[in-house]
Amino acid sequence: MTHPPPWDPRTTVTRGPGQWPVPPPQPGGTFPAPVPPPGAGPYRPASWGQRALARLLDSLFVSIPLGTVLFFAWLFWLFFAVLAGRTLEGADTGAMIFASVCGFLVCAAYDAVCLRVWGRTPGKMIVKIVVVPDPGAGRPDRIPLDAVMVRAALYWLPFLVVWTPLWVQVLVNGLWLVPFALWPLWDLPKQQAVHDKIVRTVVLRQN
Repeated sequence: MTHPPPWDPRTTVTRGPGQWPVPPPQPGGTFPAPVPPPGAGPYRPASWGQRALARLLDSLFVSIPLGTVLFFAWLFWLFFAVLAGRTLEGADTGAMIFASVCGFLVCAAYDAVCLRVWGRTPGKMIVKIVVVPDPGAGRPDRIPLDAVMVRAALYWLPFLVVWTPLWVQVLVNGLWLVPFALWPLWDLPKQQAVHDKIVRTVVLRQN
């Protein structure tokens, strides 16, 4: 019985952004089944610092235009709510809920669309990291649409409570922080956050 030669990163053919490298076909036109796990060859799990910096950059790219649009939308909401006879306090609460939901939808769509199309967001492009399917999960080579939507929605959940009292925001963000932001610090060897584990993705460095 013959075995295919060991995987050689120098002969790797890359399928595209957000997809795992695929070894070239063996004699006879067949592809070897195994793919290198995270940490093998030139593909290594992204560090927590790289992930945090990419998220900071993406937050800046989204928050500046989004904040400007939502501010004026909030003003218009207040104006028409007061014209409709609502109290200023009630109108303000409604405007904040509207801004909260819109902010969540825009940020989640930003993440989901970028990951689906390029396998990374602009912030991840700058930091040189990419999101790919976990090779041990038996998923397709490209991250499925439902997976990127769930991953993005889970990460941006705290946006849905920005209209609530401060103590609720602090509680929700504190509960969210450990599984979705800090988990890669001690998760070995893949350094996944909980939203990565749920949709079976890994974040890899490309340098």
